[in-house]
Amino acid sequence: MQDLYQQTKGIHDIKVYEVGSPFGLAKRVTQASAQSEEKISFAIIGGHGNSEVINFGKRLYKSDLNGGGAKRLSESFKPNAEIVLASCSVGEDNGIAQKISEQMSGLKIIASKNTATSIDMHVSYDNEGNPHFLPDFGGGEENATISYEEGVRT
Repeated sequence: MQDLYQQTKGIHDIKVYEVGSPFGLAKRVTQASAQSEEKISFAIIGGHGNSEVINFGKRLYKSDLNGGGAKRLSESFKPNAEIVLASCSVGEDNGIAQKISEQMSGLKIIASKNTATSIDMHVSYDNEGNPHFLPDFGGGEENATISYEEGVRT
């Protein structure tokens, strides 16, 4: 987390929230966006996971994403914002990360397709000041980091 702070220092404020459920996550994201003068530029969301579920204490299943909640939540983010899912195996093809990207249009979802043993976050900025993330999820496996936009692997 210290490296992330150093890389974003003076450009973005970092807020850390702990939640125990998908509803708690949605509530915190919505509140953070409402309390700020701007929409959210990025999020790093962690929890135990696999291709079908992310566990925040209570679980978010891929099948839970068929309603409109994720679409409404995406309105709290700036266009083209990036969300890093810091969870094991959620980036597998046809998994929960891909489903989230289908529901949260206009956002980039970044995830690991393998076990995430540790996360080393690398941030770069484009000419417009937008952050771009390249996490290293550990485990020494190449191509473990996957990204999706609009349900399509990028």
